[in-house]
Amino acid sequence: MTLLVTLGLFLTLLAVITGFGYHAYARPARMYQHVGRRPPAASAILVERKKPAGEAMAKWFRQIGGMLPISPQDAKGTRHDLITAGWRSDTALQVYYGVKLVLSAGLLLLVLLLRDQLTSNPMLRIVLVIGGGLVGFIAPSFLLRKRIARRQDSLRMGLPDGLDLLVISVEAGMGLDQAI
Repeated sequence: MTLLVTLGLFLTLLAVITGFGYHAYARPARMYQHVGRRPPAASAILVERKKPAGEAMAKWFRQIGGMLPISPQDAKGTRHDLITAGWRSDTALQVYYGVKLVLSAGLLLLVLLLRDQLTSNPMLRIVLVIGGGLVGFIAPSFLLRKRIARRQDSLRMGLPDGLDLLVISVEAGMGLDQAI
């Protein structure tokens, strides 16, 4: 059983790293855009028009998150955090709460199903089930805070370059509107 769990974890990690590498580094169109050239036109016969994979999941999460009763104070604070993280969509709040609910229920169910294989201690089985639900509930908030911090750091690091470019543009004779 341990070998199967290890193999499953390895294959999942392999798929995630491969997918990320393909989308971030290996796509030719992104490489051409980075270089500044237009990508060669593909034949219309070979290219199928399909919706992005994340769009269907976001719609599903939005529907689930839309069913949850959210207090206005919580919604206001969470919406502010989502905007600070860079997600300004009108549906970002519903998607966030949908992800939170699905992840919490999914991890709770997964740990509930695998608790007998994970440990033989009855007290630890109960703790694992509760911990799985809590991790699923807390993980989206933790990841949101990390994204906020990363975005604030990138803005903080980019501010000196932006101000320098603004000063150079104004000193060269541009108006403030044009320089901005």
